[in-house]
Amino acid sequence: MEKKNNVIKCIRYSLFVLHLWIGILALVKGSFEIALLCVTVFWFHNILFSLERWNSRFIFFFFHCMIFMFLMVRPIISIFKGYTWKYYTDAALRFTFVSLWITLLSMFVGVIMYEQYHACALKRSRSKTIISKKTVRWYETDEFRKSLQLIAVIVYCISFVAYFYLQMEKYMFMRGKVYNDFYTSFESTAPYIVQFLASFRTYSLAIYLSTAPKKKSTFLILSSFILADFPVLLYGKRSLIMTDALFILVYYMLRNGMGEQEKWLGKVEKTCVFIGAPLALVAMGAMNYIRAGSSVSTKISDLLLDFFFKQGVSFNVLNLGYESIPFLPQRRFRNYTFGSIIDYFAHGSFAQKFFHAEDLGSGNNLLWALKSNSFAHNMSYIEADDYLKGHGLGSSYILEVFADYGYIGIILFSILLGVILIWFVNVMRKMNFGSMIVINIIMNIFFMPRGEATGCITFLVYAQFWVIILVAYMGAALIARTYSYKSLKMKGIEENV
Repeated sequence: MEKKNNVIKCIRYSLFVLHLWIGILALVKGSFEIALLCVTVFWFHNILFSLERWNSRFIFFFFHCMIFMFLMVRPIISIFKGYTWKYYTDAALRFTFVSLWITLLSMFVGVIMYEQYHACALKRSRSKTIISKKTVRWYETDEFRKSLQLIAVIVYCISFVAYFYLQMEKYMFMRGKVYNDFYTSFESTAPYIVQFLASFRTYSLAIYLSTAPKKKSTFLILSSFILADFPVLLYGKRSLIMTDALFILVYYMLRNGMGEQEKWLGKVEKTCVFIGAPLALVAMGAMNYIRAGSSVSTKISDLLLDFFFKQGVSFNVLNLGYESIPFLPQRRFRNYTFGSIIDYFAHGSFAQKFFHAEDLGSGNNLLWALKSNSFAHNMSYIEADDYLKGHGLGSSYILEVFADYGYIGIILFSILLGVILIWFVNVMRKMNFGSMIVINIIMNIFFMPRGEATGCITFLVYAQFWVIILVAYMGAALIARTYSYKSLKMKGIEENV
């Protein structure tokens, strides 16, 4: 294993030096093709870097896969296929490649910084280790963990039914309609209680997974988790299934690296991944044609290329977003990095009820376009002529951070991102309250390259999240203490007998 890592390091160091030479050549020649090659070589460097310590860097690896698919693959395919891809100003293309390079480099630096700090902290803790009897707190007992699992499963089952109902409602609405109709015409008619219960689905799942449940029961729960998003896949929305599947894979890898007796990634699971992943990509490629109402290509290579090319639209978004920044709506206060959190407090139900805040409504409308802190809505209104007809361009955390804080913001944000992608692995393996928070974040973090900068942590300000936390943890504490009291009482009776 050590010999293999040395070979990987040797190749990685060579790629690092090579990318510097290519970067200098790109500057001298002023060529964006060479700039793309520079970024791609450094991306491969980071991929090899993640392979060196796979058990702690696998989330870092998958995040890079999402960066490649969303932000890099379209110009690469365009060059090989002979497509025109430089539609934008030189300033926009320069920003795109510089920001991508800064992001990859800063994330790499963030990992190095965290791992060095973590290694030093471990040395200090070992030098000060005092052998003592560990006190097991009541919330660390098996009784509490089992009680928490029980409550989480009950809440999850209830929320699953409500969530599946909402997804089926979307599917039924979309029958006979085009994809964009969903964003302009759909309004849920489900009772508020159904929507409220459905909001507990991911939170209760995270609570359950943070208790280190058995493999068989986890498989059933996670199977239902991904099944619930199939109705929206049928009318063409693929992102939910993609992020669900990637999250499940990450969780299995996490548990597989914890040294448990159960092997979470055996031959069956690996076979499913290696065979199922390509088939899923082909199916997703076919969805492009189905969603557009055109005939499906019979060539697998065409379907795969089409899938990656369509997913790579966020490369265009980086360029369009940069060009649109001077024309974004001007307000006294505007922040896109924390946009979803700000809008929740400024325009959410609580603000509407107690401070008479303005409701921004739903879907693509003028209020979201002009008054929200959503970069996706603000930019799409400027760049997309058919924004009000349901068409949107999406966003990227790189754009949002740059619009607020410039290149310094991208550097600092990406360093922090590199740190947390490694730190999260350590936190999740503790299987405690912190693990539950991180699991919730991981469910959405892989969508960041084409989504919001802090959208994955917005749930921390939602009332529904804290409601389910109180219900689950307080309920589990009561059940566990009652169980412990009865056990002690029965033990006392037996001793007297």
